[in-house]
Amino acid sequence: MKKSFFLAALTALFSVGTSAAVADPDAFVSASVGNMSVEFGQSDERNEHLSLRGRVTGAYNFTPALGAQGDLLLRMDSHEGAAFAFDFSAIDGALHLFYREPENFLLGGIVQLGNSKSLIDGDELWSLNRSYVGAEAQAFFDQITLYGQLGFETLSPDYDALWDADGWFITGEVRHFLTPDFKLEAHAGLSELDLNVDDNAIALTTRNIGVGAEYKFENLPISMFGSYDYGQTSIDGDVAFDSHRVMAGLKLNLGEDSLQDRDRTGASLKPVDFNSLDRITLF
Repeated sequence: MKKSFFLAALTALFSVGTSAAVADPDAFVSASVGNMSVEFGQSDERNEHLSLRGRVTGAYNFTPALGAQGDLLLRMDSHEGAAFAFDFSAIDGALHLFYREPENFLLGGIVQLGNSKSLIDGDELWSLNRSYVGAEAQAFFDQITLYGQLGFETLSPDYDALWDADGWFITGEVRHFLTPDFKLEAHAGLSELDLNVDDNAIALTTRNIGVGAEYKFENLPISMFGSYDYGQTSIDGDVAFDSHRVMAGLKLNLGEDSLQDRDRTGASLKPVDFNSLDRITLF
C-alpha cells in the first residue's frame, strides 16, 4: 500500500509538471544496455550478466527557487550459466524536494522506496523492500558541479522472516561540462548495513566508484551516454563479490535546452543507486 501510494504521488508530480503553466517542467526518458562481470570472493569464479536499465525523470519548479523532482528507475540483470540461470530485477521510485539558487547551490531532501527480486532457474529466491531517506546538496562553480547525498537506509524481506537490515549511505559526484552539451562525471558511494538476525548483527558494506559521459546532439532532443562502475560488497570485512559494469544508452530530453541548463535549473538530481546486485542475494 505504501509503495503504491508513493508511485501514485510520482505520477501526480509528472502530470502536474506537464500541465501547469506557472513554470516550465523538465523531463527525460533514458534506456541503456551493457554487461556486468561478477567475481565471487577469493575464487576464480566469474559470471557475466546482461544488464538493462530504464529511467523516467521529471522536475517542476513551483517558484524560481523551490521545486520537486520524481524518478522511476528500472533495473534488470540476467545470467545464463551452465549450472543455473540467475535473474535480478528492481524498481525504485524517488521523490526530491529542493531549494535552488542556480548560480550558487541546491539544498534538498530525498525519499526513495524500492523492491527487488532474485530468481534461480525461474524460482523466486528473494523479494526485498528497501527505503532511503536523506539530504542532498549541489554546489555550482562555472563548468563544475559538486553533488552529495547522505542518509539512512533499510532493507527487509517481502514476506515473514526473522531478519531485517538498517544502516546509512553516502554518495558523491563531480560533473564537468566541457561544453554546455558534453558532460563528464566521476562518482563514488558507500553503504553500511547491519543485517539483524535474532540477536546477531552481520555487517554488509558496499562500495561503488565510477565514471560516465554524456553528449547531447545539437538541435536534437537526443543524447547518448556511457558509464563504467566498479562495486564491492563485503560481509564482516571479508570481500563477498566484486562487480564491473559497462553501460551505454540513449536519452530523450524534454525540457531544458542543454545539459548544463538541466544541471542548473532542471532535473539535476539522482535516485540512490549503488550499481550492484542486491546484497542479500549472497545469502
